[in-house]
Amino acid sequence: MSHLPAAVADWTAAADAYERGALSTEALAVVRVRAWQYHDASQRSVSPDALSGLRVVMYRLWPAPVAADWYELAWHFLHCCNEAGLRDDQLFDLLQEHFASLSGEAEVV
Repeated sequence: MSHLPAAVADWTAAADAYERGALSTEALAVVRVRAWQYHDASQRSVSPDALSGLRVVMYRLWPAPVAADWYELAWHFLHCCNEAGLRDDQLFDLLQEHFASLSGEAEVV
């Protein structure tokens, strides 16, 4: 996803900080709101696959999913990955990364 803007580096850094416990849920929400604003402002100036790429990166700006939401969230995540042009061979690692907290609830195959 080399076509993504530099702003996504800030989103990734915020998600990393949240996962390390160095950023609160509230601070993560602020970053998420700004990311959505960026996404919405970009809708007319970037391609649909680039917008999907933004959403793939933005996915980490939500706290970990709960077991009840797993299937719907995974479907939505895979849909965005597909629209962003990611290959099937890239998806397994991404699913494991984003849904690892549910490994006891459901198995990713």
